[in-house]
Amino acid sequence: MTSYNNDVVNLHALRHQHFFRRYLEEARIRWFAQVGEPWVTEEFGPVLASTTLHYKRPIEYPATLSVELFTERLGNTSVTVGHRI
Repeated sequence: MTSYNNDVVNLHALRHQHFFRRYLEEARIRWFAQVGEPWVTEEFGPVLASTTLHYKRPIEYPATLSVELFTERLGNTSVTVGHRI
């Protein structure tokens, strides 16, 4: 019985991670759309190498909220984009 309860808790946490990532993905797509040039071509396209989330409280999907994007680090061939909901 304990493993079932743990599975339910883990699925609930996974569901919230999915919703947070959807909000951040939508914000990145809108951000890239404002660049003014094609950001996906046959030679070039952004790659999401990793994500890290720090939760303060749950947010259900769909919801109306603001997502702030900012450059955390700018390298020669990479950029680390920060997000704040």
